[in-house]
Amino acid sequence: MSLPLVLSLISALATAIGRTLAKYVLRYTDTKNYLSVNFAVLFSLLIPLAPFFFEIQLKFAAIAALVFASTIDFAANYFYFKAFEIDDASTVSALLSLSPLFTLAVAPLTAWLIPVTLTWMSISGMLVTVTGIALLNRELRAANNKLHPEAKTAHIKRLLTPLIASALLGINAYTIKYIFNQEFMNPFTYYFIRLAIVAVIAQCVFKPDLGWVNRKSLAVTAGRGVFVIIQWQALLYALQLGEPPIVKAVSEISPLFTLGLSFMLLKEPITRNKVLGALLIIIGLSLIAI
Repeated sequence: MSLPLVLSLISALATAIGRTLAKYVLRYTDTKNYLSVNFAVLFSLLIPLAPFFFEIQLKFAAIAALVFASTIDFAANYFYFKAFEIDDASTVSALLSLSPLFTLAVAPLTAWLIPVTLTWMSISGMLVTVTGIALLNRELRAANNKLHPEAKTAHIKRLLTPLIASALLGINAYTIKYIFNQEFMNPFTYYFIRLAIVAVIAQCVFKPDLGWVNRKSLAVTAGRGVFVIIQWQALLYALQLGEPPIVKAVSEISPLFTLGLSFMLLKEPITRNKVLGALLIIIGLSLIAI
């Protein structure tokens, strides 16, 4: 298995944990108050590593691409956390996991900027993988609804909020890939500066109430932040080395890890649809890896 696929799998595992914890940390406050603090904490966690990994070309094109990608990422993260604020984690994860479809859909439009080499085998593998993700997430959502029958049926806002985040994250993969192709900066530097930019934008746009910030809430935010950093660093290095559609497809198989964790730790039953979804993901990954 190639290194980009291994890194994408690591990102998927960290994503499963990070998305689960996202619902928990939003108990302290809402998205507008949380966003700037979240990115400031992530930035702080990476400061000790900056002297060893920070590399950047101080060119106008590099700065412009970085600001553009970070702005899109700010919007994506707003809708990302807003989705967890208004709906359950399994439902949101199901829709967020569709971002590879957006990455694949715009591949022909970005070919002049980011040449992408895709075979029919890899395209088939991506579609099979995403189908398995959707089926598995649907089953996880059904299990959640049984545990919480009082939850209301999703309306248009609950549908569109995570889909917008999914689209922005999927499409932004090409902007990030462009930055790495031009060797403007390495993945660590992009992520490090992007955290600072998004934190500043969130602070200026939302002017958050920081009354919720205390030692416990910061500890929880930092705890989740460790998995988020692993998720994004693995994903960014995978994007640097591999094709965006394939990397995005593999990095979104987090429901497969959720299935295993829920069975081992929570003793949740394994249903036929869960097994089918898992098999489709494995088959899809096998086609991609060929």
